[in-house]
Amino acid sequence: MELSEELLRNIEDYLEGKLLAEEKRAFELRIEAEPALKEEVAAQRRLKNALEVIKTKERLKQAYTEYEEATKVRPLNRPVWQTYAVAASVIGLMLGIIYFGTDIFKPDSEIAFNEFYQPEANARGECPQELPAFSLYEEKQYEDALAAAMTQKDDSTHCVRYFVGINQLALAKLPQAIQSLQIAQTSPNPSIRRKAEWYLGLAYLRDNNEENAEKTFKAIVERNESENPYVQPAAKILNRFFK
Repeated sequence: MELSEELLRNIEDYLEGKLLAEEKRAFELRIEAEPALKEEVAAQRRLKNALEVIKTKERLKQAYTEYEEATKVRPLNRPVWQTYAVAASVIGLMLGIIYFGTDIFKPDSEIAFNEFYQPEANARGECPQELPAFSLYEEKQYEDALAAAMTQKDDSTHCVRYFVGINQLALAKLPQAIQSLQIAQTSPNPSIRRKAEWYLGLAYLRDNNEENAEKTFKAIVERNESENPYVQPAAKILNRFFK
């Protein structure tokens, strides 16, 4: 896609966490609506992470060089304690880099979410009744779709809670989405249960709750239902981000 200076700046601000809440939500909605932009953001994120890895390796290399210099033959006019103090400070620096630098090697839940999240393709097929909100959701008008769904008298049913949950997820209303999808996950309808479980795992990812995300995807894989289309995607997430 053609990248203007403004768009590149928006991507950079998004990845650096500089956007305001409303700006971030608007940009994420645009990412979901534009596959080329979604791919570009993922590529820029991978590049950013790779550069962080390189910087960390360089800092480790420099720290180790300083450590070696500090532990070479001690000049006659330097007290022993000074040599040990220099060595200790450099070792402390190395440990600090290793400890805090490991964050960049952890599974990037945001990368995983952006790569695997797709809006529900057949939300209306799960409910026996025709909800006015379905067409709004398909048009990616998530705020209006959510408002319409919340007016349903039987909004406690698993079908409606599922539909509410996927709209909340699309709007990054994560605590609400997780709660709604947890309810929908208990549905006796296998199709609703499977979809709710998949989107619940993605909601955990987007909320940076990697522990519950991993548990949810493992449950999908271990159950290994032949009719479940989310078994393979869940396995891919586990293999790529949670090894």
